[in-house]
Amino acid sequence: MEAWRRGGSVETWSQIIRSRDALPPAFETAAVWLTGDGSTFPYVVYAPRLAGTRRRTTECLAALTHDAICIWERSGRQVEMTAYPLETISAIEVGDILLYSWLMVTGLTSEGNAGATTVEFNTVSLDYYRPFINRVRPATTDVSESAFRIEQGKFNYLDSISYKFMNYSRASLLPGETVIDHLWQPRIRRPILTIFGRSFYRTTSVAHVSILTDQEIILIIEDERTAKLKSGRYGSVRRYIPLDRVAATSVSFRGEQLVALAYDLSPDGHQIEMLYDGDKVDKVERFRAAVEGCLTQRLPEGM
Repeated sequence: MEAWRRGGSVETWSQIIRSRDALPPAFETAAVWLTGDGSTFPYVVYAPRLAGTRRRTTECLAALTHDAICIWERSGRQVEMTAYPLETISAIEVGDILLYSWLMVTGLTSEGNAGATTVEFNTVSLDYYRPFINRVRPATTDVSESAFRIEQGKFNYLDSISYKFMNYSRASLLPGETVIDHLWQPRIRRPILTIFGRSFYRTTSVAHVSILTDQEIILIIEDERTAKLKSGRYGSVRRYIPLDRVAATSVSFRGEQLVALAYDLSPDGHQIEMLYDGDKVDKVERFRAAVEGCLTQRLPEGM
């Protein structure tokens, strides 16, 4: 138990694999693929199964090559590999709930199929997965610290609303990014039943904040599994969508009380939808217009 208080059993920590000989026996078949062309051994991380979690996780191997993210998943004696060329990845997601974390890659696989693959790992090892995230996100640029602080300061209004979301918003920005717009939505709860004067509520949408920069859309979302638990104070989901992967946006109503903002992604056709209170429709339309404006600016001349 003491090991878990310090960050979980060491056997659950991910490992950086630096050579073909260091590959776990279950993933020996990956050796030929990783070194088949004789090039430099790529960046590879091994994620063992997590013990003590509420759900059974899968043993994985993730590799970052010069042009793709490749993930091997072990199921029993079978090992399957899915490759996502960098140019066809539409979004990347990272989430954490205390010691449980995950990385999800969404896009078109090397076989041309729309897919999403998740690597689950101990949060202690989160830094090992940042190279995968950074490869999909825009490159950082040299800017003055004061200029970067000004951009981060655009989320100071969240301090009195949600300190957690303020910190995640500030931390999600990359140096050189310019914040164009942002939209906060608290948790939406609706009454479903009243008994003896006591009302019972259902969560229609977890809390989230959407950030539009000149390079990407950042969605920071309260995890649905922990929204009602104390652990929800610390965990979150962060989705990063490069602007050049957004094919279209749309706004629609869900009944009389909710409005949905949807992002259609390219080239896999995946759709991400965010729900807002109906009285925020003007702000949602404003945010969507800002996204469309950014997309128009990025179109090649003559289109």
